[in-house]
Amino acid sequence: MEDKMDITNGNVAATQHHDAATKRRSDDENSSSNQHQSIHDDDILSATATANIIPLSELDPPPSRSEILRDKLLKSLSGKIHFWVGVTVMALIIIDGAFFFFLLIGAQNMCTPRTNCNPRNWWYNFSIQFLNVLFTYLATISLPWRLSNAAHLLNGSGKHNRSSDAGLDMYGRPTEKIWYHISQSRRRLVVFFLILNSLTQYANQASRIIYYSFELQNVFPGTLWTNLFFMLSMMCAAVAGFLQLHAEMVLRKVHPKRFPPIATLIETLGGYLSKVRNIGRRTQEEGEDDNEEPTRDGDVEEDRHKLERRKSFFVRNIHSFFSNVEPSLGSKPAGKGLDALPFFDDKLMSRVSTAGVEPIVFADEVSGKVTEEDSYAVTTTISKIRQSFVHARACDKEKDGNSLFVVTPDRPCYEGMISHTNLTMSESECTENNEFDMIIRDGGNGCFANEMKMPAATLRTIDKAPVNPTGAGNAFSAAYVVCRGTGSSMNEAASIATAVGAVVCEYEHLPPWSLEVVECIAEAACEVL
Repeated sequence: MEDKMDITNGNVAATQHHDAATKRRSDDENSSSNQHQSIHDDDILSATATANIIPLSELDPPPSRSEILRDKLLKSLSGKIHFWVGVTVMALIIIDGAFFFFLLIGAQNMCTPRTNCNPRNWWYNFSIQFLNVLFTYLATISLPWRLSNAAHLLNGSGKHNRSSDAGLDMYGRPTEKIWYHISQSRRRLVVFFLILNSLTQYANQASRIIYYSFELQNVFPGTLWTNLFFMLSMMCAAVAGFLQLHAEMVLRKVHPKRFPPIATLIETLGGYLSKVRNIGRRTQEEGEDDNEEPTRDGDVEEDRHKLERRKSFFVRNIHSFFSNVEPSLGSKPAGKGLDALPFFDDKLMSRVSTAGVEPIVFADEVSGKVTEEDSYAVTTTISKIRQSFVHARACDKEKDGNSLFVVTPDRPCYEGMISHTNLTMSESECTENNEFDMIIRDGGNGCFANEMKMPAATLRTIDKAPVNPTGAGNAFSAAYVVCRGTGSSMNEAASIATAVGAVVCEYEHLPPWSLEVVECIAEAACEVL
């Protein structure tokens, strides 16, 4: 057999044309660089804006005393102390708000009647008073920022009248903070409602001081003023938040690279609901195929159990296939052989017309040959996989039954396989509609397709040696199966697969699958063919 074949693989070797290969490599790098630069306009704008920030010491005119005082105040309010105080205040608002709600609906066991009794009324008044103090703190701590933006947007900041155009900070300098990229009119509207929120909150706090007890707050005019200013304050805060959030979402959508999207509560909830709907839809389709009742939409737990039962069935199925063969999966089976499970799913295989298997068997380091145990195991496994695949295709009456089965072992694995069987099917299952390709990979020597030698492709590296051959064999196998499955002949598929393996060898990591790389693959395929 070795006298007849000079077996070669699609993972490439180096040949001639040193100068031409070097020039082609350089041209590809330049083209890739130009393309990379053209698709990152947002990054360029961001870098330009950052580079153009003028130091305060170089401003003309220089910062005024009021601007310096404003900056010091805003900086102090954004420090760690105020940050953690703010976090504590928000936590207290949530806790006290929940306590207030339960008292409001009468969910308490302190006294009866549950919605109007003591000490329930005292705690009810205490919780609403405490909530108002917390809201007043937030309105006060944010008021300097709100007033500073209002002064900047209405008449400029200070006597120097700094520009407030979109994209400029309070000193009129370019900035990448998303708030300053919102339009002037929208920012003015947001700041207006925020200042109105502070004012109405102060009025609300004053009304709570005047009408300080539960009894005063529940008789006219206390019930009017306390509830009116409370509702106005909440409404202004909600409107301002919505306007700002909507404007920022639009900017993140238009300029995703400049302003990366953030996981807001709405987006997170929407993504979760979408996943639930997709799981429910897939479960319903499986139920219809099995003539079972469709799973209810969103019933994630039931769907998970069905998937577990389906997986257990496949595990038992594959082990039953190998139960009468010892050794079944070789000395060191990768993933215990469970990576072959999809081939034993009749429903899945009935929808597949082309299937490929790349057996992975490691040769002995001393002899360079595959052990008898591993050779027998891989041959038996591939034979049973092919039988299952052909049987699933033949049993599907809605399909024409045509199939193509591809095996792409490396040379040591192939030599071990042919010592046991040639992988032909039994006469009852072998038909003209069931094609079988055997493609032998042989490292840097090329490949051999059904006793037909295919030459290697030329590497474009300077020393014509591979940079990192890891993954080249996998890329070769995948490319061959895809090409054959889409109608290419064996020669065409082998030449393209060889070229793909060569390109993978030329990069430290995965190649950038750009148009230039595809053109290089085409050139290498023509060379091989």
